[in-house]
Amino acid sequence: GAHRCPMAVILHDDAEDLIGGWTPVAEHYGLILLDPWRRGGWGAGSEVKAHAAVDSAMTWALTTFAVDTQRIALIAHWSSGRAAMAFGGDRLDLFSRVVLATTDYLETNVDSTNHTTQFLVTECWDNGRIIVNRIRALQHDGHPVQAFVGFRGLYGGAERYEWDMIGHWLQQSWATPALPSAPTPAVQTPPLLTAEMLQKMTTFWDKFR
Repeated sequence: GAHRCPMAVILHDDAEDLIGGWTPVAEHYGLILLDPWRRGGWGAGSEVKAHAAVDSAMTWALTTFAVDTQRIALIAHWSSGRAAMAFGGDRLDLFSRVVLATTDYLETNVDSTNHTTQFLVTECWDNGRIIVNRIRALQHDGHPVQAFVGFRGLYGGAERYEWDMIGHWLQQSWATPALPSAPTPAVQTPPLLTAEMLQKMTTFWDKFR
């Protein structure tokens, strides 16, 4: 049809559970959800087979539904980060948004020449320090990155409000016109969330435990 919708490709080691939580978010923000690997989970041990499954699923989705090809997001969660980045890191011309939600990943797999795809990195409070180096590595290569640290433990069970936050971020970032690509003066570089700042925040919040 004339109206095309954004699509979120979700990769997860237990995608069936994740899709169940994401469904109301997708309905609220008008997203098409694609779960290409529901059988057995998504992990580095089955990358070749998994990549073929994702390629096939995406070809099917793009030829079946009215997908806005300028608004396709890749979402990795929990243990799927490394395998997801191995698949999508060098395909940033296809994925305009990449969400790395409470997951480990390697920045070396990312196309360093693409500076238009935007990244959202989320992490739980327990692992808040880890996020600093991840963001710094992506920013060093010129990638636009936003971060979110949830005030919960690793197994805090608060993922659902983060999913809504991710849906909102996708909607807002796609709605905002992209800035023209031009060198950014050093004085305008946003401050990094340093380990020292995280330590001060941890000390503050520990008082309320």
